[in-house]
Amino acid sequence: MHGKGDPNAENGEYAEAITLSYAIAYTIRMSHKNGGAIPGYFEYVVLPLEGLWWLADGSADMNYTAKDRLAWVSLIRLSDFVTQEVFEWAKETVAQKKKRAVSKAEMLVLTERLTAQILHRGPYDDEPATVEVLHTYLETTDYELDLSAIRHPIKKRGNRL
Repeated sequence: MHGKGDPNAENGEYAEAITLSYAIAYTIRMSHKNGGAIPGYFEYVVLPLEGLWWLADGSADMNYTAKDRLAWVSLIRLSDFVTQEVFEWAKETVAQKKKRAVSKAEMLVLTERLTAQILHRGPYDDEPATVEVLHTYLETTDYELDLSAIRHPIKKRGNRL
């Protein structure tokens, strides 16, 4: 799900994105218990939530205190057997059983390239220190952030990968 705004807002768009993302992921995961016959299905663990974050105004200077200016994509990686058809079935099931609006949920396929990632554990307000470690690594290895599209990549300074 794509959205904007403060992730800490009570009953906000981000909270709804998390709820909906997990509802869809667990509907697919538990489909075999409800008589579902998804081709290629195998039991798996629902993976943790991921997020891509940037400033909605396009600014390159990330200001972590301006949470209302954030834009984001909330993601949960799904197993390879999940097709668009399976995803749409899960959305319809969630809409019917959970009485939730599901129109914002979409299946996003990312084609990854070279990436640098770091795991932040703790409150959002402490995230800048974690991200600074990643930025320092990129600077010392002659890479830079490439936020030109929704993906996780980095690029060699001065070159596109």
